[in-house]
Amino acid sequence: MNSHEVGTNQVLVSDGAIHFAVNVAQIINIDDVSETYTAELDLYFRWKDPRLKTKSKIVVPAWSRLCALPQASKHVAGCVIQGFFKEEELRLHELDEQGEQKVAIKYWLRADEESEWIEIDNFLLKEEPDDWMQFGSIFEGGDNKFDNVVQIGQLVDEPKILQTHRRLTNGETGEISQFTKVLAQLKENMELGRFPFDRQLLQFYISLAVPISTMRLLPASEWRTSRCKSKMTVGDFVVVQKQNRDHFLSENAFTGRGGKVYSTWKVKVHLERDPKKHIINVVVLLYVLVSASFTVFLIDIDAVNDRLSNTITFILAILALKWILADQLPKKTYQTWIDKYLIISYFLLSLPALELLWLEHLRFFTPSSTQESRPVTASWMSFAVCSEDSIENETSGSKEDSLRCLRLVVDGALKIVLISIWNAAHAYLLVRSCFCSDFTCMRHSWDHVRARQSKDLEGQTEQRKCMRRYCYEDSSSDGIDTHSDSALNS
Repeated sequence: MNSHEVGTNQVLVSDGAIHFAVNVAQIINIDDVSETYTAELDLYFRWKDPRLKTKSKIVVPAWSRLCALPQASKHVAGCVIQGFFKEEELRLHELDEQGEQKVAIKYWLRADEESEWIEIDNFLLKEEPDDWMQFGSIFEGGDNKFDNVVQIGQLVDEPKILQTHRRLTNGETGEISQFTKVLAQLKENMELGRFPFDRQLLQFYISLAVPISTMRLLPASEWRTSRCKSKMTVGDFVVVQKQNRDHFLSENAFTGRGGKVYSTWKVKVHLERDPKKHIINVVVLLYVLVSASFTVFLIDIDAVNDRLSNTITFILAILALKWILADQLPKKTYQTWIDKYLIISYFLLSLPALELLWLEHLRFFTPSSTQESRPVTASWMSFAVCSEDSIENETSGSKEDSLRCLRLVVDGALKIVLISIWNAAHAYLLVRSCFCSDFTCMRHSWDHVRARQSKDLEGQTEQRKCMRRYCYEDSSSDGIDTHSDSALNS
């Protein structure tokens, strides 16, 4: 028999195992800036307490065939039967709306350990303990939250218990079932290297506050499946149910500071961002702004003030867009794809201005000629107007005309190069995205995402595992060890 002392009460587990299932019923909100999310969790627990190996009084309707049994006694609503009661969940071949097997519950009763089980069609009332807290706390709210055997990791604040109830599901073995609905705000270190084509794992821990030598936490695959039941879209994100079915729950045993090992399970919800909003509002807008900035090449090369004022206007427009985008993302030490796209845009906008400064510097330090020069503006015909022969042959014009032709050739060449590179890069990205569904070719693989975010989560756990009043010193006994180690930075 294994026990965990909770205040003045104890949780007794006859076989040393607490079976659990967790459903992410709903992801309510994901905050990119604070890297937090709010989720509604359904927690299911089953364990066997030897103190509840006792007969229960069950009230059945008067028309029930059980009323004909010798041990049945009269009751206002029917009759009372005393015996060992148990519930049995059966998986049906039919599927529910979520694609999972439907479950049917059957109820059984027998007078003693040697009698046969009799199926109960219906019952009105079953005797339960008056005070469940005398049997310890598995996961409760209120004043008992720090005495919980089960802890949730990655919590930002105290979870809100929306609903909880226990029931005795097998009086012969003392099996208890508990359901708890929790509203929790959790922390996640988001990987935004390929934003807005990023994939995310929303992860948290379900762990025990006692070493694995005392008690284990095991998934209850036989009677309930852990899964994500949240709606398909949450803000900018889409829930990837295929990955959630295959990689939703994994064991992740945790070693505390005292060298004791704790039973811990990691829950992972797989999401990927829908980039369409950011493509339209950022990428398309930047493409149009940078493309429009190339119109500075239509301005006379000698109109330096007009050219510079136009370039600076476009740079300021993109700078304002950068400020707006920075308020929507967390502060990261690396550059996201959208940041790199903005940097390339700055560079392309700045090149015409740098080129103009170089050409003006060249004209300033070149001796001028007294001969009047021809007014020629930058155009697509710069190479035809100023051929290489006219530049090298000073007899065709003054040195100033030759220098002007050289400036126009350089200006026209830069114009062709910038426009070609800018449009060719976008054409390549457009064609590539058309040949992969849901921008898959733009994203990291799920194996990469799981490896990277799991590593970040473990590092974050080591830094945060001893916070506020969750941190306790190790005990020398095999009972409760540390809430902080088992809760994993809750």
